[in-house]
Amino acid sequence: LDEIISHAPLGIARVGPDMNIVDVNPRMAALLRIGAQEMVGTPVARFLHPDEFSRVFQIFQPLWRGDVDTVESDSRAIRADNTEVWLHWSATGVRNAAGRIDYFLAMYEDTDAEHAANESAAAHLAGLERLNRLKSEFVSLVSHEFRTALVGISGFSEMIRDEDVSLEEAKGYAADINKDADRLNRMINDILDLDRIEAGRLVLQPQAVDINNLLDDAVDRARASSARHSIVCSFDPAKPVVQCDPDRIAQVMANLLSNAIKYSPEGGEITVSSVAREDHVDVSVRDHGIGIAPDFAQRLFSRYERYEKTTSKIMGTGLGLAITRQIVEMHGGRIWVDSEPGAGADFRFTLPVQAAKPGSGTP
Repeated sequence: LDEIISHAPLGIARVGPDMNIVDVNPRMAALLRIGAQEMVGTPVARFLHPDEFSRVFQIFQPLWRGDVDTVESDSRAIRADNTEVWLHWSATGVRNAAGRIDYFLAMYEDTDAEHAANESAAAHLAGLERLNRLKSEFVSLVSHEFRTALVGISGFSEMIRDEDVSLEEAKGYAADINKDADRLNRMINDILDLDRIEAGRLVLQPQAVDINNLLDDAVDRARASSARHSIVCSFDPAKPVVQCDPDRIAQVMANLLSNAIKYSPEGGEITVSSVAREDHVDVSVRDHGIGIAPDFAQRLFSRYERYEKTTSKIMGTGLGLAITRQIVEMHGGRIWVDSEPGAGADFRFTLPVQAAKPGSGTP
């Protein structure tokens, strides 16, 4: 029997009624990365994760009372090198002639890989459920945005058709119709762009671009959309030239400036800057709006995410920053945000000086 126990593939230990270890087989010692003799006389609690004490004690109670012959569970153990391992164990009470516990015979199996796989699967499932929820919210949001724009287009066009309006009034209504049509067009383009990016069908057309000129053009377009915001430029005097697809980087800037305006509802200053580094250019769009909570900043560039989407009346689909991140990364750059709630947001991205590779595909 001793020979069988010694060569068993499971860890086996005898534990006295005082919960001190009487002896162990080599596999048990290997599981806990310690010499077998070092374990003799050691309390079991030494190798039990502190969070498991109370639970394991409760599991053992029926065994102590004699209500059951065997108990089993999964528990976290602490190895001699202070690393953790999940063990599946079972314990049987061995009683003497007087009916008292002589010792517990316990067997242990390493289930670390199984627990890691379960945790990974659970995390993956939670991620899929969250993405599915976000998709549902996105569909609801886009439906609302489309209906809102279409109601505006329909209402203003009916007023022009059915009411006696002056030329100036008609021009005003036409401008509102155009604004709603533009919003519809942007939403459709965002959906199509994200689909092309994720399918690897978005092709960059890089060329040498004076980044300051590109930023200046983007600022001019943004100024025309909001008179309440003062957009200040601080460009690197070296006039850095980058290799990029100018249309796509203009799209990045349009998204960032649009967000800076939308999330600064009281107006205020927005600063756009460029700084030339050794192998890349830093671009920044800084606003003094509502800011972003740190725990949300990491999710902000994911699909369908919108900050304060449940309480804010700010319109948007939540695709713009996801597209922005993909475009920047396709150029070999990176994008991030520095922000605190109530203190505005500073969106920064980099563009390498070397050429972006023409072609398609996501990073």
